[in-house]
Amino acid sequence: MKTIIISPAQVGGAKPGRKIQRIVRGNFKSGKGKELSEKLRREGVTCCVLFEYISGGSYFRNKLMYARKFGDRQYIISPDGLLSPSDILDLPAVKRYMKCDIYKRECGRELNSRLKT
Repeated sequence: MKTIIISPAQVGGAKPGRKIQRIVRGNFKSGKGKELSEKLRREGVTCCVLFEYISGGSYFRNKLMYARKFGDRQYIISPDGLLSPSDILDLPAVKRYMKCDIYKRECGRELNSRLKT
């Protein structure tokens, strides 16, 4: 089995950071950001939808397409550890992401335990 780990755009960067802040605050008049922000508050959004929006669309979407084509399992690095692309994130989780640097998270032990299952 081939497992592929995907890293999203750095959430703490200037542009992604602004996008996350706007989503959390609901600071949109219309458009995709407003829809995403409202859905996040109502029911949560999948982590792949959130990271696709934050990273500017095609960057993350192409990484995920590659992982689905060539890997049996895909995981996304997050401040909460490794997530499946279909895992649902709620507003408190996204607020935590505003304060974290995804790349400093140690995911090795978690990955090893997931690979054994």
